[in-house]
Amino acid sequence: MENPVDRRDALKMGANVGAGLALASLSQPGKAAQPNTDPRLRPIPNIRVGFVGIGGRGFALLQLLLEQKHVEVKAVCDLLEDRVYLAQEATVKAGQPRPTGYFPDDRDFERLCDRDDLDLVVTATPWRWHVPV
Repeated sequence: MENPVDRRDALKMGANVGAGLALASLSQPGKAAQPNTDPRLRPIPNIRVGFVGIGGRGFALLQLLLEQKHVEVKAVCDLLEDRVYLAQEATVKAGQPRPTGYFPDDRDFERLCDRDDLDLVVTATPWRWHVPV
């Protein structure tokens, strides 16, 4: 069965919904937003990050994460030991404990992903590795 809504119609509907939400928020001035009570959506005080891929783009992303408050880099992984070492040194220089390093096997990211102390795994690998990671 063919989808009865084409892309153009979907975009129009999205714009209308967004405009409606904006108007609804303006129609209740002074009313405070209700706090989120869903325990699954509670804020995480510190985000514990594992990082896979420390090439040029990966290292730049790592540096951006290290500049953020409440982000702790717990583990780094790359095929090349010197890149793992570079990421570990950058993390220590940013005032954090030395993250665990994973290398040189092309499946070492699996050991990183198996950890139970990570909230997020960033993959800065070549595209063919994004899904496996």
